Amino acid sequence: MAPCIYKHTQIGSLHRKLAVDIFINVLKRDGGWFPDHVECDTQFHRDVYISLGPRLEKGIKLAGCSFLDITDTCQYHEHTRLKKPCYKKSLTFGLD
Repeated sequence: MAPCIYKHTQIGSLHRKLAVDIFINVLKRDGGWFPDHVECDTQFHRDVYISLGPRLEKGIKLAGCSFLDITDTCQYHEHTRLKKPCYKKSLTFGLD
């Protein structure tokens, strides 16, 4: 729906607002919507981000830094994704 609406309307259109509101409030969060909306122009994505911003800010303030696991210092390291050992733990240098 959004690709069609954005193709035939102008910036600030209430039809565009409806498309964004449906995208945010109605569609499932399972990613099934992605193929239909990947064709949307960047203005649609921009409008979604702008609309989500205030909602995210409230949630982020509530969550704080809870997404960080301070016990796992490798949480964002590539070797974790690749299932390889940490260089800090696996490399030993002989300083004889």
